[in-house]
Amino acid sequence: MSTLLLGIVLLALMNLAFKAVGPALLGNRSLPEPAERVLRATGPGLLASLVVVTLLGSRWSVFDATILPGLALAIGLRSLGQSHPVCALAAVMVTGAVRLVA
Repeated sequence: MSTLLLGIVLLALMNLAFKAVGPALLGNRSLPEPAERVLRATGPGLLASLVVVTLLGSRWSVFDATILPGLALAIGLRSLGQSHPVCALAAVMVTGAVRLVA
């Protein structure tokens, strides 16, 4: 088994274990409201940090302007009520087209 395949399998097993721990520990109980708010905020926070690092580079030294049209389109589509996959696909396509032209 190659190292890459072994890494993928181990990562999948780790993911499964982490997802099973929550329901196993909580059972039918729900989390307290402050914990729910923190968990709901982590997704958008991680996405925003990914966008900033992609736009400005890992040390904030390289500005990649080719991402801006795709990002603007994704924000516009999302504000019009489109789903996340549609926004992401449209942003990738526009960014790819801009990078081909640039």
